[in-house]
Amino acid sequence: MGLDMYLRLKRHATDDAPWLGAPFDNAHGSDWKCSTKIYDVIEWRKANAVHKWFVDNVQSGQDDCGRYPVSIDHLHKLRADCDSALQRYNDRDIEGAAVYMPTASGFFFGCTDYDEWYAEDLHRTKTVCSKLIQTLKANEGKGYFSVEYESSW
Repeated sequence: MGLDMYLRLKRHATDDAPWLGAPFDNAHGSDWKCSTKIYDVIEWRKANAVHKWFVDNVQSGQDDCGRYPVSIDHLHKLRADCDSALQRYNDRDIEGAAVYMPTASGFFFGCTDYDEWYAEDLHRTKTVCSKLIQTLKANEGKGYFSVEYESSW
């Protein structure tokens, strides 16, 4: 048990991506089409500072284990906030790090210390945001990608 978090990239079928919507025969003989392929970009476990960031910046304060769309602007801000927090953490300025990426307590949310696990979660998040931003920019205007965040506990 605990806080599990997921960032997913969805690729949607379009006229430009016909391979995605290729039909197949099911057991009843009718054609079904795949409309979306889902890629797990990153999974976190008990990265409560990252979760709090999503609750505050993407979910309008609703911490309800829902699925929420994440824009490229969100990814830029998350990456910048992780970078700012890591710079302060590396300078041993914990209060400064907490301004950008504060930890959050909750039922099975894990440790709220500003320790090496905190820094590792932020580093992983920053790296993934950079890669995901590059992917989205490379496919800008094609309209068949979306990103979503989901948590559970």
